Amino acid sequence: MEYNESEVWNEIDRLCEEAPAFSIGQNLFHIVPTFANCDNVIDSQMWDMIQEYNLVQKFNFSMGELDNASADRVEGFTIIESELNNCRNFKK
Repeated sequence: MEYNESEVWNEIDRLCEEAPAFSIGQNLFHIVPTFANCDNVIDSQMWDMIQEYNLVQKFNFSMGELDNASADRVEGFTIIESELNNCRNFKK
């Protein structure tokens, strides 16, 4: 069964009302993938903001530094972080 965008948002609203113990983010993370493609719910601007938030948190960039960081360096840091996490998880 396929839903149109309005129906998806109505379902998200309904689920969030039924699960007030969880935040909207938790509901989006756990429940939405069961009935909708998250790429259709979260637009590219929001994905960019999530990526920027992660970069600020992981690499301790300030917002001003992030605007001036080279894309190659940021991508390199991201790859290194990912590979280090893969190594740590492999050891466990």
